[in-house]
Amino acid sequence: MYGTVITCADGYGRANAESLSLITTKTTQATEKYVMLWTTLTVIGGYILIAFFRTNGSVVKVCHDYCICHRTNFFAYLNYTLAKSEGTLSRGMNIYALAGIVFFYLGLPFYFFITIFLKLLVKPNTIKG
Repeated sequence: MYGTVITCADGYGRANAESLSLITTKTTQATEKYVMLWTTLTVIGGYILIAFFRTNGSVVKVCHDYCICHRTNFFAYLNYTLAKSEGTLSRGMNIYALAGIVFFYLGLPFYFFITIFLKLLVKPNTIKG
């Protein structure tokens, strides 16, 4: 787990540094100048999020699941555009893929909204079983 944290912090720091370098100078020559800054900001931001959500485990679980599904939406769209640009989708698969993307963008946020709403309404001590 420790290696995963280091890898994520370094990866996010480098990706943000590369993006900032491309935005400011239109080249990647200044990337190394920003890596330490972005890696530090990533670690501090992650720690703040963990410390903030540590008090309520159920909220952390719902937020974690929502973040996973949010990422899934993005990658589903990227995969669809790639397959569509290569012309490998039949009409049926195109409809099926679009239905899945609509479900990801509309169905899952609705599910998580209902889940959070029900957790607020139902007190944990009243549930038997």
